[in-house]
Amino acid sequence: MPQRIGIFAGTFDPVHHGHIAFAKAAIKLCHLDKVVFLAEPNPRGKVGVTSVAQRVAMLQLAVRHDPALEVLRLPDHQFTVAKTLPKLRQRYNNAQLVMLFGSDVAATLHLWADADTLLAQTELAVGFREGVAPLLSVRATIIPTAHAHVAASHIRQGASNEVPAGVWQYIKEHGLYQV
Repeated sequence: MPQRIGIFAGTFDPVHHGHIAFAKAAIKLCHLDKVVFLAEPNPRGKVGVTSVAQRVAMLQLAVRHDPALEVLRLPDHQFTVAKTLPKLRQRYNNAQLVMLFGSDVAATLHLWADADTLLAQTELAVGFREGVAPLLSVRATIIPTAHAHVAASHIRQGASNEVPAGVWQYIKEHGLYQV
């Protein structure tokens, strides 16, 4: 039976308990072997984002004690179906890829270039963010978590209790988010 690998691309500025809870719940509910976090260097529609090197460092701190979670850095500046998906398929050979999206991102899938290719070649798992219910016209596994209320903007405003161990210390040591 081929491996089942979750791909969780995003900004992760910073990574928080909501991201980790979603990944762990997806492993269980979607029967995944692991979840791979991909921090996008230049996320669409976002300005003033912390450097990708620092976001990757925080991700690595957040997942370091869980062998089912890993961080991957690809050379692509943004996740695109045309460029990134073939690289992931090559890297993970015969694995079944399951794309993990927050409900805010899932609600915009109809606007994506090559969305039909993404839907044909992968499965979807959607984590609902509090207050954001996507309009889905595709088959997806819905992933509820106890951390649906958490947003990276809360952490950037000083909510230290919503980040994994080690990440808050990293944020303070590197003077991120003016906290």
